[in-house]
Amino acid sequence: MNFIYKFGKNRSFWLLSLALTIFHSAHSQTANPVHIKSISQKVNLFIHLDKSIYQPLETIWLTGYILNRDEQVMREQNTLYTLLIDPVSKSVVAKQHFVMQSGFGKGFLTLPDSLTAGDYWLLGYTNSLLETGEQPVFRQLISVRTSQPSSFRISAADWVPGDDSLRIRYKITTSYGGIASGGKFRYTLYDSSNALISGEKLIDAFGEVIITVGPKLDSGKYRDLSAVITRGDLSKKLIVPVYTSKTSPSEKSATLESTASSVDVRIEPDSVNYHRRSKVTLHIRLTDGAGHSLPGIFSLAVAASKRMDPCQARTIVQYDQQPDSWTTSVVVNPELKRLAGNTPVYGYVLEDDNPVKKPVSLALMGNTFASFKTDAHGQFALPYNALVTPVGGVNYLSVTDKSPERYKIEIFSRADTFDRQLAALHYPLLADRSAASLQNEDLIVPPGSDMLQAAVVKAQSQTEYNSISGEYNSTHCNEDYVCTHNHGGPQNPEYNVVNCPFVKTYSCAVVKPVEGGRYTIYPPDAIYRKSFGAPVITYHCATPAMPAFMKVLDPILQAKAFPLPCAGDSNILGSGLQSTVYWNHALTTNADGETTISFYTDDLTGNFTCFLQGVSAAGVIAGRSSFSVVKQELTGNATAQNSGTTH
Repeated sequence: MNFIYKFGKNRSFWLLSLALTIFHSAHSQTANPVHIKSISQKVNLFIHLDKSIYQPLETIWLTGYILNRDEQVMREQNTLYTLLIDPVSKSVVAKQHFVMQSGFGKGFLTLPDSLTAGDYWLLGYTNSLLETGEQPVFRQLISVRTSQPSSFRISAADWVPGDDSLRIRYKITTSYGGIASGGKFRYTLYDSSNALISGEKLIDAFGEVIITVGPKLDSGKYRDLSAVITRGDLSKKLIVPVYTSKTSPSEKSATLESTASSVDVRIEPDSVNYHRRSKVTLHIRLTDGAGHSLPGIFSLAVAASKRMDPCQARTIVQYDQQPDSWTTSVVVNPELKRLAGNTPVYGYVLEDDNPVKKPVSLALMGNTFASFKTDAHGQFALPYNALVTPVGGVNYLSVTDKSPERYKIEIFSRADTFDRQLAALHYPLLADRSAASLQNEDLIVPPGSDMLQAAVVKAQSQTEYNSISGEYNSTHCNEDYVCTHNHGGPQNPEYNVVNCPFVKTYSCAVVKPVEGGRYTIYPPDAIYRKSFGAPVITYHCATPAMPAFMKVLDPILQAKAFPLPCAGDSNILGSGLQSTVYWNHALTTNADGETTISFYTDDLTGNFTCFLQGVSAAGVIAGRSSFSVVKQELTGNATAQNSGTTH
């Protein structure tokens, strides 16, 4: 086997060479290899996440892998698109684009501080979806938890006997163990892809609701339920599995599967126990069934074991071997496809709000500077490489012709269009997520313990409100709106509410806020409202208005390194209670199929899991190991018990 060990002058080229060596080696071991041309081959994207349970303001660290054993397919994927979907509201709550090179994409998503507790879908796709309109979309369910007790808890009580309909009774309790009687249970029942029924139930005096699943002839089929529970100012979103027979499928083993049947992945810590702020060294080795070393590339996460739910993690296997894989198609407008070609961003320029009849000069400023012209109709399209920026970089597109104030740029993102379509779809739960997992939904212990401290969660509409000055200095002016209730009539405009949370509940006209206008703002805290009422504020736009002839473009970000203390420095970063203590987007083995890494623990105690996923010369790989962190300092160096999965 020919294998390249030297980095050479170009690390990207070296990674591609290594990846292709790995894939070609694995391909050559196939009994009946079949080479499929990339024009008809769907992209097999897999994304490894650092864990599956998060808090608001945390970062999801991720690496995307193209698992196709095809050089052209790997080269053609230049962008990794990631988004987080709220499955109840069918909306996008976070998204980001990342550079993909050599079949790898290194990314991260920072969760908003306004994110509420609940389950969310993380989706991923590549530029192939934008260019063809069809691609298997990666998905993994993650949970967002806060240190505050969950507003409500739900469990499946039993199946209700009766007529020819199969019904299931849910028991709903409050965070303090009481019954949630009087609350509302708004739900939608889905099969694998379609909404079957929707409705709203009143939680009875026993804290129960009964949902009709379907006729008994459907017994044994799998469905899931999307619901919102509300009572007073408390609410909770959730998605739960529904089995139409009393015998639900048994949970799959947490052991990861792999297409590589003879790969041994060993992750060996230099001890089984550590104290806080101590150095951990991991030795990793990949071998085949005969004990021979294997080259490999993989990402590695080390996180608190309570944050890695095996029922929500995905196995790294080819999509055609996933029992629940599916391919989605998005609607592609033929005219826009003609205009945009295979580029992600396109648009046109207007002059005095009218179509132009000549080319217009534009400049792209940011990480690089480039100038170009539109066509004779003012239309243009931007290639992928023009949007690439380092983390924190910004791209500005501006008209550079004389009298630019006469021009207006209109920008369209194909990814935004596809994201809205993807958010509206239903994503069936994985088969190994059983109703029993609902009992473990509050995995973060209250503040004061050794687990994570409480995250400060703010309602998005309140983050700019200064209660002392009575001013609202908005940093997202384009998203602000005013709901004109007009309760006080035209003489009392302050009754109009800025960013009213009930705009969909009550019928009112929605207008843009006026600079310096006086409006009511609705505090989310019920105690505040009862004590002080809803305050009247003066509205200011703190973000300078962007002229119409200039636009800010969404970037395609380059890699961002996981924050680690400096080498040899045990001083921790952040609060000291981060549940992910180590993450590396891409580690490679040496000539002996080995690598060694070191990092420091923080102030968090308990069990930690080392979890890797990636590719080797024998196929995809996965493995795990564990160690413990205790309060007191330990002496001695015990031999670690390795729990790496053998495939």
